[in-house]
Amino acid sequence: MLGISWSKWMSPTSLAMTALVGLLTGYYGVWSRSRFVRLIDALPGPKPLPVLGNIIDILKYTANYRLCAEWIKQNGYIFRTWIGYYPVVHVAHHELFEQILSHSKLVTKVDEYKFFLPENCLAVIEGDKWRHRRRLLTPAFHFRILDGYISTFNEKSMASAAKMEEILGTAESQEINIFPIIVKLTFDALYETSMGKNTWSEEDTSTYAQNMDGMAHIFLERAIRKPWLRIDWIYKFTSLYRKQMQYSSFFNTFHEKVIRERRELQRRNAAEKHSSPQPVLNNNNVDEEDMLSRPKERLAILDLLLKISEENPELDDKVIGDEISLFIIAGFDSSSVAMNWFLYLIA
Repeated sequence: MLGISWSKWMSPTSLAMTALVGLLTGYYGVWSRSRFVRLIDALPGPKPLPVLGNIIDILKYTANYRLCAEWIKQNGYIFRTWIGYYPVVHVAHHELFEQILSHSKLVTKVDEYKFFLPENCLAVIEGDKWRHRRRLLTPAFHFRILDGYISTFNEKSMASAAKMEEILGTAESQEINIFPIIVKLTFDALYETSMGKNTWSEEDTSTYAQNMDGMAHIFLERAIRKPWLRIDWIYKFTSLYRKQMQYSSFFNTFHEKVIRERRELQRRNAAEKHSSPQPVLNNNNVDEEDMLSRPKERLAILDLLLKISEENPELDDKVIGDEISLFIIAGFDSSSVAMNWFLYLIA
């Protein structure tokens, strides 16, 4: 009689689902009382919802609603939020950052870096591999290398200023959007200092920027808006993963082409230099189809990485491409936004 009544109200599927919900609820209860969660919650922060955390608050964020600024006012310069089950500790003061970034042992990267950066770049690898790569690449990123590019920065800045004046001449008293001009300026400066190419075409700039925007969108979706996409096997079944593969293919193909052309240019220059006592590097040679070389004191970062790779075969073209990609990704957004806000504030 009891068996008949049970089968009437609870099918095997319903029973399994009830048991699963019970197990998950029990696990969440134990986890929410764990030492790890209690340590995170010891920090101030907005009140999280069960399971969801602060996702609802984050989804309300818009350009006009400065959510993090409000949280800083309410909680101070260090606070925590929960993205589902994933904790995020926000540090919003340079003195606090200094203690972290200057620590010689705190070199483990957060998982979010892997959502949008190349897998073999310096910002993703860890441990002894990171230390070895850092030692190899340090000479290529010395700040004095940029001293030889001051004239380049001036030239491109003047070209951007001329573009703004041209637009102002037709805009009369209306406001203008200078961000596309700043984006072009930033790309040109980064591309010449990193790859040695003199300038980007409008099409190159637009295509590269669109792919970077696509990767940034995927990062926001995985890191914040849809935390279940942090799980790789789930993410690989989504359209976002297929888009990421398209973007990654574009960057790989693009960088492989530039590296291949640069290697060939170096070989030709070395052969000509060997056969002639006169220097063969010509910074103004427009017949090289944008594969512009630099005088010895103005080697692009790519040139330096190629030279380093001659004695370090582990720096193959794929790794070099990943490092160049990191340099552009890390430099583009911060530089373009900073210049845009600087011009806005002095206007």
